[in-house]
Amino acid sequence: MLRIDRVSRVLRVGVWFVTFAACGFPRPQNVAECTSSPDCKSPGAPICVNDECVSACQVNDDCQRSPGAPFCQVSSGACVGCLDGTSCPTDNQVCDASEHSCRSCMRDDECPGGICVEADGTCVADASVVFVDGSGVNSGTCTRDAPCSLAFGLSKASAVRKHIEIVSGTLQVTSSVTLTPDLYIEGHDTIVTGPAGMFTLPQNVNITLSHMRLQPSSGLVTTVDALRTLRLFDVQTSGGINVNGGVLDVDLSTFTGGGGIACNLGTSTVRRSLFDHSPMSSMTCQLIVRRSRFDMSGDHGFSAENGVLTFENNVITQTEGIADSMVLVSVAPGSTVRFSTFVNTALLPSDGVALACNSSVDVSSNIFAYGSMHPLGTVGCNVRYSLYDSIAVPEVTAGVGNKAAGSSSFFIDKAGKDFHLSPSSPARGAAESGLGVSEDFDGAARPSPAGSQPDMGAFEAR
Repeated sequence: MLRIDRVSRVLRVGVWFVTFAACGFPRPQNVAECTSSPDCKSPGAPICVNDECVSACQVNDDCQRSPGAPFCQVSSGACVGCLDGTSCPTDNQVCDASEHSCRSCMRDDECPGGICVEADGTCVADASVVFVDGSGVNSGTCTRDAPCSLAFGLSKASAVRKHIEIVSGTLQVTSSVTLTPDLYIEGHDTIVTGPAGMFTLPQNVNITLSHMRLQPSSGLVTTVDALRTLRLFDVQTSGGINVNGGVLDVDLSTFTGGGGIACNLGTSTVRRSLFDHSPMSSMTCQLIVRRSRFDMSGDHGFSAENGVLTFENNVITQTEGIADSMVLVSVAPGSTVRFSTFVNTALLPSDGVALACNSSVDVSSNIFAYGSMHPLGTVGCNVRYSLYDSIAVPEVTAGVGNKAAGSSSFFIDKAGKDFHLSPSSPARGAAESGLGVSEDFDGAARPSPAGSQPDMGAFEAR
């Protein structure tokens, strides 16, 4: 019995000792204060070194227990993700000067070789680049110091030299240029002029055009047939792109002068782009359009028939009161029109149609400031959680979660075409939750703050 009591007393002392230490009393010498830096909660001692929380690192070894920050910045005593680009991986080669973390490149001057492939965020060495010039020659090795003509430069492209850099501000092609093999062709806002169909894409090629202004004499820039992929990054074009079974990927680009996209079979993805009085049409395509703007002055600037459409975080403006802006016919189930803003800037109300669609389209969380009694037409759109101006008929506004109000309260500046939400906008906190759209037109988080009800339209209020 005496032995049992003695054991019990030992156990009670052990429990008391652990509780004593946990309450902030002196830590026993054989108990580690930390195993990694996240264990160190005090701002004055945030780094775990040799099982103890310390205020500053002195060498890189002191940061080995700091996840994602293995380097010591001696000047500040902080553990950071990188000190310079030499400590960054090949897919994130730039050490951000303010964040001290590795990221992709965004400008040429961030790369040792002076070439940043911005569409991919990677640096390219001169040895992998063919340099061309509008007045380049048809000989040599096409180096930075001795650039070639485009036609000759294409003959020097290879599996090693896949990047063509246009160093001049202008470039003229006199006949259609065949782009092969897989190439990344980058200008410096280079104006490229030539005939209609200035580029030809053979089978099984993957071409990127970047930082150039395409100005064909008329008609198309190119056609993307089956087994071909074309990517546009920061391209402005007055000519159109036809997709006839191939793949088109567009980012940060502008279509002007009526030169838009016509997709007949295949896939087209458009992000962060502007269609300035230029149409976009789809026939049996898989079409994805996000964070883009369509400025229109007539009927059917955007149309799709059959195929699957994903249309999210976009802005459509119309200047003609009686015009119909977006028409969707027999598009497939799974198609969506969400978190977009439709505005008719005409001064007089009319019966123009913002969106006409069939019942298979999932339409939710949009703003229709269209100045029309029939902004949805009569095709059969089933719309919910959307905002209309007060002229819209009750049949339109009666859907689940729909609202109607005077459009003067919707935006910061409707006349000035600033369609961010005003402080009193009825679109705030009124959209549908759970749609899986995590950003808005500007790329800001949706909803904001996290966990709240999202806002209707293309812009999340901040």
